[in-house]
Amino acid sequence: QLLNYFTYKAVRTVLNQLYEMNPTQY
Repeated sequence: QLLNYFTYKAVRTVLNQLYEMNPTQY
């Protein structure tokens, strides 16, 4: 359960960073 939480947080962080770097891509 805890691993899923950290994985979710990591994925969200990476996606957020990608969105900030490419705001017009999506």
